[in-house]
Amino acid sequence: LGLITGDSASGACSNHDFLRTFMQGITSLGCIPAGAHQHLMVDATPVDYAADMMATCIAAQKSGTYHVANRRGFSLAQIIAALTRAGHDIDILDAAAWQGTLDARS
Repeated sequence: LGLITGDSASGACSNHDFLRTFMQGITSLGCIPAGAHQHLMVDATPVDYAADMMATCIAAQKSGTYHVANRRGFSLAQIIAALTRAGHDIDILDAAAWQGTLDARS
């Protein structure tokens, strides 16, 4: 299994879900470093999709190795756009300014 995330319909997930924690970090810091955020892709699979796939394989008694992952990824830029639509201000800073902001929070 790859990166398993919250339910596709409700978004329900663990408080320790990696994607949730990652997005909380971005919103807490309020910025990301400029650069590859337009091209950095995240391969996340909603938990209900992964569970359905596993149940299907078990019920069919299929053996073998499977890579259970979402066929479509999404970019960090799309995550930032979603956070912005949700009311979070996220600045895109050059690497030195981002590092300075990060260091100031440490």
